[in-house]
Amino acid sequence: MSKLQASTREDVLAPITAAFEEAAPDGLGHDFVERYFRHVPVDELTARTADIYAGAARSHLELARHRLPGVANVRVYNPSTENDGWSNARTIVQIVTDDMPFLVDSVTGALVNAGIDIHLIVHPQLVVTRDAVGRLDKVLDQDVTGRSATGGVGELAESWMLLSIDRESDEERRAGIERQVREVLEDVRQAVEDWPKMRSRCLVLAAEIEGTPPPGIHPDEVALATRFLRWMADDHFTFLGFREYTLSETPQGEVIAPNTGSGLGMLRSDPPLGKEPDVLTPQAREKAHEPNILVLTKANSRSTVHRVAHLDYVGVKVYDENGQVVGERRFLGLYASTAYTESVLRVPLVAEKVQAVLDRSGVAPDSHTGKDLLGVLESYPRDELFQASIEQLYETSMAVTQLQERRRTKLFIREDDFGRFVSCLVYIPRDRYNTSVRLRMADILKDTFGGESVEFAARVSESALSRIQFIVRVPRGKQVRRLDSAEQEALEQRLVEVSRTWSDRLGDALRATYGEEVGDRLMDRFGRAFPTSYEETFSVNQGVADLAHLNRLGEATRTSVALYRPAEAPDTIRRFKLFRVDPLSLTDILPIFSHMGVEVVDEQPFEVERADGTTLHVYDFGLRVRDGRRLGGVGRPGGVRRLQPARPRRTAPLAPGGGPPRDRQVPPTDPGDLLAGLPRGRPRLAPADRAGPRRAVGGPFRP
Repeated sequence: MSKLQASTREDVLAPITAAFEEAAPDGLGHDFVERYFRHVPVDELTARTADIYAGAARSHLELARHRLPGVANVRVYNPSTENDGWSNARTIVQIVTDDMPFLVDSVTGALVNAGIDIHLIVHPQLVVTRDAVGRLDKVLDQDVTGRSATGGVGELAESWMLLSIDRESDEERRAGIERQVREVLEDVRQAVEDWPKMRSRCLVLAAEIEGTPPPGIHPDEVALATRFLRWMADDHFTFLGFREYTLSETPQGEVIAPNTGSGLGMLRSDPPLGKEPDVLTPQAREKAHEPNILVLTKANSRSTVHRVAHLDYVGVKVYDENGQVVGERRFLGLYASTAYTESVLRVPLVAEKVQAVLDRSGVAPDSHTGKDLLGVLESYPRDELFQASIEQLYETSMAVTQLQERRRTKLFIREDDFGRFVSCLVYIPRDRYNTSVRLRMADILKDTFGGESVEFAARVSESALSRIQFIVRVPRGKQVRRLDSAEQEALEQRLVEVSRTWSDRLGDALRATYGEEVGDRLMDRFGRAFPTSYEETFSVNQGVADLAHLNRLGEATRTSVALYRPAEAPDTIRRFKLFRVDPLSLTDILPIFSHMGVEVVDEQPFEVERADGTTLHVYDFGLRVRDGRRLGGVGRPGGVRRLQPARPRRTAPLAPGGGPPRDRQVPPTDPGDLLAGLPRGRPRLAPADRAGPRRAVGGPFRP
C-alpha cells in the first residue's frame, strides 16, 4: 500500500475512530476500529457517515461481550438511535463465532438463496481473550493466522461478521432469518469439527477394501475404488457428512436404514426415533445390488455449507462373506474446485471412463478427430463424467464431436439412476443463446418431465455452439417421466423451434417458395439484412413478399412499391411500402400522398443492408381514405390500383376571352408513376432502429 493510500485510509478512519471512542470510551479505540474495518474498501467507508460505522462497530462489540464456548452469537435487527444509539436504513445481521472455514460463503449463500440482497459485508477476523465463562477481556492487535479456536478460554481466534441486507420490518421474518443463520453456522461447525474424522474414515475404508476385497468383485474395480477414495481424501472432496447404513428386507419392501451413532458432520444427529426408512424404489434396489463398490450421484438435499448446491453423494457398498450387499458407508460433501479444473486424465474413475471412450472410438489420439474428442470430454460437465456410464458418455461425446462446428440445435438426455432428476444437455448456435431462449427451454423441459425445479449451467466459448445443461428435478417421492425415442425427437424439435430465429424461418419460407437454389441465393444476399425492428414488426411471409421488391432494386430499378390491406383492418385503412435504393426525406414523399387525397397516419423507416454492403431502404406508411371503394382493388393480383386525386386541380391556361381558369380533372395517378421520378441522394428518414417506434403522423399532410 502506498503512503498516499495509507494516508487516505487513515484520514477516512479518523472520524470513525473519534465517534467510536465517544460512544464506547473503554480504551479499545483506534486499534479496534482499524482492525474491524481492515478489509473494507475506502470507497465503502466514505459511502456512509462516520456515525453509522462507529455505531455498527460499537454494537458489534456489545454483542461480543459474552459468548459461551462453541456457541455463535447472532443478532438480526433494524438499528435505531433510541434503542441502539445509531440508525441505518437497512436490516443488520451481526455474528460473533469461532473462526473456521466456510463461514462467509455459507452465510451469504443462505441469504442469497432466500432472495435477500446483501449490500455490505464487514468481516474482521480477530484474536480475543475470554475468561472461563466467556466474558470478553481484550481484542488483541494480532492476526489470526495459524490460531485455533478450541478450548474457549484464553486467546481465541474469532470471526465477526456484519452484513447489511434488504430492510425487513416484520419482526417474525427477522427472527426467521436469525434462525436460518444459526442453523447454517451450526452445520458449518459440525462439518469443520468432524472433517478430520471423515477424512480418516475415507482412508481407512480405502485400506480395508484394498486389504480385504469384497467377494466376487473384479480386481480392477477394487483398485479403482481404492484410488478414488484416496484421491477424495487428498483435498479433492469437502467432507460435510458421513453415516453408515444397513440394507435389509421388511414386509413393505427392501430398505436401507441408518446405523445409530454412526453419523459425522451434518449427519451427526440420528433420525428421530420411530421414523421408518423409505422403501427403495425399483431403480434404487437394482442399483444397490449391482456388483460394484462405489455409487456416485447427487443427493436430494442441498448443501448449507461452503456453497449452495446439491450435495455430492459417494456411497461405498458393504459386502458380506457371500458377496451380497448388506449395507453402505455414505459420504456427503462437495467436490473441491480442483476436481473440476484438473485434466480428466488425472481424476480417478473419470480418467478410466475417458480412456474407455477414446479406445472405443477407434480414433488416433493425435489425429484431428481424436483431439476434438478429448477436447469435448475435457469441457464436458464434470458431474456428468462422475455419474454417467461409459456407454452414455461414448454416445454423447461422439455425437458432440461431429456436431462441433455445425449450426444446429441438439438435445442429449441422461436420466438419473434413481429416477430423481434428468440431465439435459442442449447444444445451440452461439448467436441464438440468450436469456429468453433459455427460460423458454427450461419451461418446456420442466413440463415434459413433470419437474418441480430446473437448474441450469451455460457454457459459451469461442466454439460455434453454446452448451446449456438443464437439471430437471421432480418432487420427492416421484419418478422422472421416461420418454421413448419418438417423444425425445418431438421434444428436441420443440427446443429447435424455440431457438430458431426470424432469419431461420425466412430461409425456410424462401426455399419453399423459390426452391433450394434460388432460396439459398436469396438467403446469402438478404439472410442477415433485416434489422431487429423489422423482424419484430413483420411476419416471415411479409418478409418473403418484400424481398421480391428488394431483390429487383438496382441501377435500372431504383424504386418499387406495394400497397396492401392488413388483416382485419377497416376498409379505409391500407399500408403502403416504398422500397428504394436512395434514401428519402419526408418532403419528398408526403406531397404525393397529399395530392392523392390520402391521409398518412403513421410511418416507419427501415434500413436493409445486403451481404455486399449495399444499403436499401424500406418505408412503411399507414394510409387512410374516406372512401374505401377507391382502394377496393388493392390486394388483388395486378399490383397497385390507380388512385384518383381527392379533388380537381386548377391548371394554368385561362378560358377563351381571358375568363377565369377552367376546372380540369387530373388523370388517374399510379403511385408508382409518381414515385419513379423521386430524386436521388436526398436526406434520409431515420431508420426505425434509431428513430424509435412507429411515429404517428396525424391528419392529412399539405405540401
